[in-house]
Formats: sequence, structure tokens, C-alpha cells
Amino acid sequence: MKISVIKFYLCFLALSSACAYGIGEFVQDKGSEGIISLEAESFTSKAPKSSHSWNLINSPDCSGNEAMQAQPDDGTSINTGYSATSPSMEFDVYFVKTGTHYVWFRCLPLDGYSDSFHIGLDGEELASADRARSSNFESWNWSNSTMDGTDASFEVDSTGLHTVNVWMREDGFRVDKILLTTSPSFTPSGIGPDESIRNYAPSAPEGLSASGINNAVSLVWDENPETDIAGYMVKRSLEPEGAFEIAASDVKASSYIDNEAENGTTYYYVVSAVDTAGNESADSEPVFAASHVTKRKMEKLGRGTVAVDIDSGVYVGWRMLGTEPQEVEYNVYRGSEKINSSSISNSTNFIDTSGTQSSTYRIAAVIDGEEKEKSSPVSVWNNFYKDVPLERPSGGTTLDGFDYSYSPNDASVGDLDGDGEYEIVLKWDPSNSKDNSHSGYTGNVYIDAYEMDGTFLWRVDLGKNIRAGAHYTQFIVYDLNSDGMAEMICRTADGAKDGQGNVIGDPNADYRNSDGRILSGSEYLTVFDGQTGAALAIEDFEPARGNVSDWGDSYGNRVDRFLAGVAYLDGERPSVIMTRGYYEKTVLAAWDWRGGQLTLRWIFDSDDPGNSAYAGQGCHSLSIADVDQDSRDEIVFGSCTIDDDGTGLYSTRLGHGDALHVADMDPSRPGLEVWECHETSASGATYRDAGTGEIIWEHENTGDVGRALASNIDNREIGYQLWSFAAGGTYNVDGSQISNSMPSLNFAIWWTGDLQREMLHAADGQGMNPVMEKWNSGDDYPYRLMNIYGIPDSYSTNANNYTKANPCLTADILGDWREEMIYRSSDNTKLRIFTTTYKTSHRIYTLMHDSQYRSAVAWQNVGYNQPPHPSFYIGLGMTPPPQPDISVVTPEVKPDELVAAHWNFDGGTPGAAMNDTGQTGQPSVPDLSGNGYDLYAWNDTYGPAFSQEGQTPSGLGLSCRLSGGQDAYTTNQGINSWSPEEWTIECAVKLDTLEGWQTFIGRDGSSQGEAESDFYLQKNGIDNKFRLNFDTAGGQRYILDSDFPAQAGQWYYLAAVSDGSTLKMYADALDGSGSQLAGTLSMNPENDNSLASAGQNWTIGRGWFDGSQVDHLTGFIDDVRFSSRALEPSEFLHYQCGAWGYIDSDLNEDCFVDLEDYSFFAQDWGYSLQQLVSFCSEWLENSNPYSELIAE
Repeated sequence: MKISVIKFYLCFLALSSACAYGIGEFVQDKGSEGIISLEAESFTSKAPKSSHSWNLINSPDCSGNEAMQAQPDDGTSINTGYSATSPSMEFDVYFVKTGTHYVWFRCLPLDGYSDSFHIGLDGEELASADRARSSNFESWNWSNSTMDGTDASFEVDSTGLHTVNVWMREDGFRVDKILLTTSPSFTPSGIGPDESIRNYAPSAPEGLSASGINNAVSLVWDENPETDIAGYMVKRSLEPEGAFEIAASDVKASSYIDNEAENGTTYYYVVSAVDTAGNESADSEPVFAASHVTKRKMEKLGRGTVAVDIDSGVYVGWRMLGTEPQEVEYNVYRGSEKINSSSISNSTNFIDTSGTQSSTYRIAAVIDGEEKEKSSPVSVWNNFYKDVPLERPSGGTTLDGFDYSYSPNDASVGDLDGDGEYEIVLKWDPSNSKDNSHSGYTGNVYIDAYEMDGTFLWRVDLGKNIRAGAHYTQFIVYDLNSDGMAEMICRTADGAKDGQGNVIGDPNADYRNSDGRILSGSEYLTVFDGQTGAALAIEDFEPARGNVSDWGDSYGNRVDRFLAGVAYLDGERPSVIMTRGYYEKTVLAAWDWRGGQLTLRWIFDSDDPGNSAYAGQGCHSLSIADVDQDSRDEIVFGSCTIDDDGTGLYSTRLGHGDALHVADMDPSRPGLEVWECHETSASGATYRDAGTGEIIWEHENTGDVGRALASNIDNREIGYQLWSFAAGGTYNVDGSQISNSMPSLNFAIWWTGDLQREMLHAADGQGMNPVMEKWNSGDDYPYRLMNIYGIPDSYSTNANNYTKANPCLTADILGDWREEMIYRSSDNTKLRIFTTTYKTSHRIYTLMHDSQYRSAVAWQNVGYNQPPHPSFYIGLGMTPPPQPDISVVTPEVKPDELVAAHWNFDGGTPGAAMNDTGQTGQPSVPDLSGNGYDLYAWNDTYGPAFSQEGQTPSGLGLSCRLSGGQDAYTTNQGINSWSPEEWTIECAVKLDTLEGWQTFIGRDGSSQGEAESDFYLQKNGIDNKFRLNFDTAGGQRYILDSDFPAQAGQWYYLAAVSDGSTLKMYADALDGSGSQLAGTLSMNPENDNSLASAGQNWTIGRGWFDGSQVDHLTGFIDDVRFSSRALEPSEFLHYQCGAWGYIDSDLNEDCFVDLEDYSFFAQDWGYSLQQLVSFCSEWLENSNPYSELIAE
């Protein structure tokens, strides 16, 4: 349905005209010649009269190979009254110009009796354009002549829709094209200009989805494919069938937040597209959502316990999680002993005066008097710092012959694997990295991921087409799709390699110019998997480069100024913000990574109408916060702020600056404040309201004010102190000066036991040697608290980024709410994590569960690094911050995702030896986990065989047949060194005989130098019970027997499970009772209970003792699986079908092969229902191994 008011409005925007184009109309070109080019066969309508009509003919010499001819050619001529009696064609044309229009036509008369036709306008016969003719009978030609000797033309009195008429004068006349122009000097040639744009309605938007948020509904849809979309209309109804009323018009992005929705009410929505001609599409398919109170989805963190050896014992710190009530208390355990006399309620740290370097610690929360689960045990750090070894990339030589090497630069953290603890993502900087203003080639940029212990996870190589430097690569590490595991996202280009070695784009592309800059070629935005580094999604990068000179210079400095961040634009889920430019042209793009799709949410462009005040306002960093208190984040982009919906919130027009800080600086004032220094305005530094942009006070300075910092540092003053190069001294939030001195301006950190923040900078002018200083409130002057560069040895720890002297990262990543700092070692081979050991009685929720602070940690590496600030005030006079309004995401980890190895033997030949060519190194049984840990057998004598059909627990498939002297084994070091703390080992086994010891799964060698192997899962030779016997990495052996003896000739499913503290054995005897707990054993919590590993083979069908192969199995084994997690019985391989076991054809895993499996068959095989019924009937009659059980 057309909405006339909206149509008029859009038409006004597009054309400054009072009406819009109609569907199917030709549109006049707006250029100086005002051309309208009409293919004759593209008429809007035609009508036959006087036994004649205009008909389509074909000719290879015509434009489009088609033309129109007045037929039949019987010598008829109509010279007067033709508008009523002559066959006609009409062309609907939208004119944007008035005045004289000159008429040309491309035609080919047959002879002098078929050489003319009439042209008119709006149904009127016009003497100035009738009897138009051509005297060229030889070839298709252009003519503008009339039989009156004048050039054909007519007058157009008004813009808008008119009808161009064509009537027959002489039958047989052939016309290919009609051309109208306002230029008397224009002469067409050849086949003439392309046909004018014809106006059609756009297609209905697709992919519309709606999600309720707090007092609003968030809508997202796919961008329309047409290139002339002016905007979208969002329509809303309270009923599923409508009527839909307009909620918003001229929506520029393919997303919208309906802020008029009320919580608890269900709303129905459709969206239509409107093009620049004012044509509206049909409505999208309707969707619905109910607005509701939302919580921000954040990481499910573990306790983060850290223990450090200090002079008085052991310092222990831990997190107060954002999901815990204010009243939570804690117990501290050294080993299995609780060491606090009463629950701790006033802090999240503890000094254990009896602790030693060999102690281990766990924390248990106490809520409403009930002690909750203890955290995982942690060992004691020898010092208050910990080194993380790195895999330093090799250096290289640039095209112009200069050598370079690598140093660790900016870092970030994220829970990449969903275990509740952080991993580190690190950017490697080549020694020839460049500021954008400098020319020259650079080495490649690498981004690595490491566990906190230095375990290398993956490396992304950004390749030669991403230049190295502080402004080029801004990488974001965050759980972007709210699945409980973080991803990494950044700008990439052709030739980059993901963490699996896969090349992105064209591997041979090289876009570097002679200055070493990259000003052309493809750019992408790529999401990388946090666990593997694999590229999950690649889209063309927005904001796009466009014309280099549009950004403020033509040599490539300002076009490549990038920033990035994470914002909760809908108040519930994170979006990625990627930006380009801030000196002049400024563009921000919001992206969503959800459901495996990377989609563009909106683009803000300072060049768009109404946005000019936002050009040139950015800083070398940004901040993200809910500045207008609507529960959704805004982007504080230097001197301006962009709202959550991608529209401008305000611009102060104070221009570019180097640094800004957003926080609750004045606890007596509502909302947040911004402290920013400026480079291009007389306002050297300004203190403003973050929500409105109101300048509260300022320090005038016409120079380039390059530094500013803010935090509560004075223990006599409530509120932040603020200082900058704009004015000497240190100031309170009311603008009063408290000191003529000021602290350093680079960075800030919460480190000591009070609420005041300390400062980080460098002791040298090159920013290499980091130090920490603290403000002395009595002397109004900073003093040196720590020479970081001297730890552990003189000049062994370095800062980054020249005079900025940044750490790689500061963030609350361990222990209580205070922050850790990560620097690089001076030899560039390690990261050094420092954690505080100051005792404090101040208890605050972990800052990483404050979404503003957590987002700030994610964007800390961007541009000129700035310290993170929470959404609440920390300092003198603070009130306890409320419990964070968040929901944490528990990773949906399926057992298969943590499977280390899995073998089921179904791929062999029944009765054949498992491997009769073992000496050639050919694998026998593939590893179903995909990890490549295949099984091998030596030869047809010592290798087992594939069982005959039916010798499996379910009666389907094959198993492994062993006759008392064979075995299969692993060779890959990846599984041979497998040593998790949490693990599950499963197998199915049937014994032919109960004689002697028989090992089902073993491990060669002893890591402890013992005669016994590191691992046995077996039947013991004492009382025929199932036995689990293994050693741990901590050197303690555990033996657990089942509570019943095995029976010969009976299949059993066995599972051995360890969560690091308790050992369990499960057995299923296929008697219908399912997996039963057959034994349990507590493990020493102070011990390292990871599986011991001598790095030798795992074996199937035998054990190892004192260098000999022993305890061979006589019987069958099947479905052996190793998992790096303590599985629940419901996750075991054969849980679903209880006593029946797994059924191959049971595709929906309900323990029956029936019609409910049809959708799976149909999807995989394309079977019809009739075929499936036939298959099921035949299977039930002839192949069902459970017929007897069913009958019972």
C-alpha cells in the first residue's frame, strides 16, 4: 500500500519535487542535456485502431535487435484526427526538466509511402512534432525532421509524469528508438544512448528478525540488493494480521530499535523498502517480539584465584563474581583444609601465614549459609610476577633491503575455550612499524593466542597487505556471539593466513606502492575462532576505503586511521564497532556476529546529509558507554558521540584530540563525564557531560594538547582528579586546582590496598623502562612506587609504543578487583604478568563483569592505548556498586567438541586382520574425532582382526577381535602426550574368558620410573573386577575397582571419569538399567591429578609392565573414546538407547528406527515417504537385532 504522505516526503528528499516517480515510468536524466531514451518496444501500453497496430519485429541492426512496425503494410495513411483513429503506443515518462524538448527518432522507412509517423504529449496532437519523417531508406538512421521542414519538438510545462504518444501516419513505418533532449545541439549517433532508467518498486526486505529488549524491540534485516534504496519503513501492529502502522520512516540502516515498545507487550512488525524514486516495496514477512527487561550477556568466569609467595606467608586473591549476591561470603582452603576461622565477608583476599610454595588453594563461596562448590586448585607463584613464554616470529628483510625483528606489542584477553579463565591474544610488532605519516615498508603483523602458562594456541599472519603500525591493526577479542567462548576480529586483506594456515583471498596479491603504503586492493573484516584461529567469516570491510583523498590528504595518512570497539547496541548482546578516519571524513560501522553470520548493522558517515558536524571530531582512541542511561551503549568518538542506533547524538565541534576518558568522575552528579584533550581547538582540555555534550569547564590552550588523564588519586578529595598538558597542575571535578604539580599522563592502574589509582609511565624519554608512581596526598606530589623495569633484573622489563610507555595490557584478569599489568621482557621472548599482593579490605565485584570496563579492556589496544574505566565511581567516598545487571553465558560444549580420540572399527573387512602391512606404517583404524590419532597394528600375527558382523554391543557394525596375543596402538605424539586434569575414557568390552589379568586400554612406559605403567583400564586377576589403575603427573597412583565382578560372554560399556578431584567408574551391563556408578574414589586436592604421561603409545588390548607387553585381552573391544572433560552419564556414547546401545539407523536418537527419522533420511538421502515406509518395514522384518527384546 502506498502511503501518500511518506511518498511525498521521500520524493522531497530525493528530488525536491512535489511528487515521485511511478512504477514503470522512464526517468529523465538530470544532466545538462536532459536526455530521455526510449526503446520503441518498451512502450507502457499500445492500442490497435483502424485495423492496424504497432507490432514487434526483429532486426540485428536495431538496438536490442528489436523494433516496432505499423502493420499491415497495405498503403493506409492517417494524416488528421489521428489521436482518435490511428494505432498508438504510449510511454510513461517522468520529466525533471521543463521547456523545449527536441525529438529524435531512429527509424528505417520502407519507401516514400511508409516514412512518417506522429509524436505527441499527454494525448494531444502537436503540430510541432507530427508528420515526423526520414528520407533515408537504406539503413537505420537518426532523424528529427518533419514534413513541414522544421525539427520535431514539443514544450513541457511542468515536471512530473507525462505520456509521450506515438501514432501511425503511414503503415509500414519502422521505429527503433525515440530520444528526447533539452539540448538543441545534441545529435545522437550509432544506436544512441542507453535506454533511460525505468522505475520499478524494490523487492520486499528479507531476513527480518525481532528481539525484545528493555522497553524496546530490536529489529534487524538483510540489506536490499537494489542500489537505489533511499531508506526503509518500519511498521508495527498489536495484531498478527495488522493493520500495520508506520513506526519509523526513512530508516537508513538495515536495523532499527523501536523505543516506543513497552515491556510485556507483544508487537508485530513488517518492513518495506523505499527507493530514491519514492517507490515502496511490498512488506516483508511479519515477525513478532515482546520487549522485556534484558541483561547483558557476558563471560562465565571462574574464580580467578591467584596465590603468591610473600614474606609473611602466601597472599591469596580471588574474584567476587557479578552473579553473586552482595551478601556472599567465602572460605579459603589450603589443600583439603579450610584455613579461615569464619567466612570472609569484607574482602576477596587473604594472607595464609602457614602457606608455602608447595601449597595449593581453593575458594568456596558461602551463600545463605550454604557452602558452594570449591574452585579448581591453584599453585603458588614464587613471585608477584609470572613469565609467559612466547614463540617469537623470525625477523626478515623488506623489499628495500632493511632488516627487522619482532617484539610483543599490544595484548588482549578473552575466554577462548569457555573454561572460565582468560587466554592472552598478542599482537607482534615489527621493528619497522610505521606511523601513518611516514613512508616505508614494514614486516607482516602477527597475532598469537596463548594460554596463561605459555601454551601456544595459534597464529594469524595478516600478510604483506596490512601495514604495521599503531593506527592500522585494531583487533577485538570478545565473546561476540554470546556462546561462552571469545572470538578475535580484525581487518584483513588478500594473502593473510588464519590460525590453521588457510589463505584469505588472493595469495599472490601485493598492493604495496613504492612508499610501502597500501592504498588499493581488497579489505576484509574477518572473525577468527578463539580456540583454533580459523577464519569463521570474511566480509568486505566497512568502513570502505573509497577515494583516498576524501579523508583529508592524498598520500594515505588519514585514510588509514582505524579504531574499533565492542558495544551493547541492543542492551543485551555485543556488536563490533569498526571505524575509519577522524581528522576529516569520519565513518563508523556496526557489525553483528550471530548465528554464524557476520552482518552489517548500520553505518554512520559524516558525509551523509545532516552529519557534517561530526567530521573531524575523533581522537586516537574511543570509548564506549551507556551515556544517555537507556540501557544501550553509545560510542564516544572524541568530541562527538554516536547513538546506539547509528545516528548522531551530539557533537561539541571541538575537534580532534589524542586522549579521552569516560567514567563516573563526579559521584555527586548524575550520569557519566568525559575528560578530553584537544589538538585543533582553543579548548585545550574539556570536562563535559557524557550524555549531552555540555561543557562543564575547560582549560583553554591553542596548542596541540597531547595528553590527559583522570582518576581519583587524592585520598582527601571525593571524585576524580583531572590533569593534562593544557594547564599545569591537578584539578578536581569542580574545576578547582588542588596542586601545581601533576602526575604522569600515560596510564593508570588500581594496585595498592586503598581506593586511589596509581600511574604507569616510563623512567626514560623513549618509553622503554616502565615505572609505577603514586600520588602523595600530603605533599601534593607523585612519588616512585616501583621500578618495573628492574624486575626481575635491571632493565629486563620493557614498555611499548615509544613515549606512550604502555604496558601490553592492564586489566582485572586475576584475583580480586584490582588490576594486573602485562609487560614484555626486554629480550622479547616472554610476557610478564604482574599481580598485586597488597592486602585490602575493599571488596568490589570483579571489574570484568562491569560491561563498560570489560568493553574498555577489549578496545584498550586501539590507537593510543588508554586505561579502562568502569561505569561506577571508585575512590574516596564511593558507595558499594550494585550487583552487575548481567547474565553469564555457559558454553554449550558438546562431548564431541572435546573428544581427543575415538575409534569404532566399523571401517574394516569382517574377519580380516586389522593390518597385515604394519611395517609400512599404514594406519589400521581411523580416528573419528578428526584429530588424526589413527590406530596401528604391527602385522597379521600381532595385530587384532575386525570382528564378524554381529559381534558388537548393538549387533550392528564391527568390533576389534583379540585372541590373547594382539594389540593395536597409537603413534601420534599429540595423543601419546595427552595429560588432562579432567578426562573420560570409554570403551565397550566382552571377555571370552576370565583367566588372568586382561587390559583393555593401556599406556606404555612410566613417567615416574616405576615398573607399573602410567595407565591401565582392565579386569584384575584377583577377583575379576574391573580396575582403573593410573598414575598422576603429581606422582600419586590411584586404583579403583568396580563393585561387582565381570562375567564372560557379556558386553559391558565402561567409563572412567576424573574431574581432578574425584575418580568415578561407570558400567552398563546391557540389562536395561543403563550406566551405573560402579566405584568412586576421592583424590588428593593438593596433588597435580592430571594423567601422567611418559609420551609413549596408548595400547588397545594389552598392558605394559617393567618394559614388557603383558595382560593381553581375549575377547572383543569396541567404541574406544578419550574426552578432555569429565562427562556426565547422559553424555556417554551409549547412553541414549540404554541397554540397546547405539542404533545406526536411529537418526533422531530416540532408540527406534521409525517414521520420526524420516526428516533425517529425507534430508540426507532425498527418500520419499513411500520409500522410507518400505525401508522401515523391510528392516523391521529382516534386520532388526532387537526383535526378541521387543517381543518381550
